[in-house]
Amino acid sequence: MTLLPPVETPGFLMRVVYRVARRRYGKVLMPLRVIYSRAPVLLAVGLLIEWIRDHATVLDPGLRSLVTVYVSTRRSCDFCADLGLALAVRKGMGPERFDQLPAWRGSTAFSPASVPRSRGSMTLSRTEESARRPWPPRESCFPSASWWS
Repeated sequence: MTLLPPVETPGFLMRVVYRVARRRYGKVLMPLRVIYSRAPVLLAVGLLIEWIRDHATVLDPGLRSLVTVYVSTRRSCDFCADLGLALAVRKGMGPERFDQLPAWRGSTAFSPASVPRSRGSMTLSRTEESARRPWPPRESCFPSASWWS
């Protein structure tokens, strides 16, 4: 499989984005250099999703950060988990609660009010077994679809 090389000399808009990322994270993140510099409209979509997640959800920001890191860890996205943890620490959350995420049901670091609300979010991530299971072949899902060929 061929990997796309990072774009080192982007256009004007992406140079501004690179500068903002450098100030915010200390370096230009690889998705910015590989994906978003080739399709800046995806950056706009990602920023819109992030804005909605920050402003239109009813969970408090601390719990939202915990759920984000937990689901990212369960889905084996180390980049997402590290970024979520770094942003939460930057907002003032201590890393103590994140250390107890694998055993969140029995931990005393989580308040009784936050556990029922987070239980639904925590169980939405797929189990380890279902994450390893491949998708079924498309013919079994759409047996009469002749337009696949």
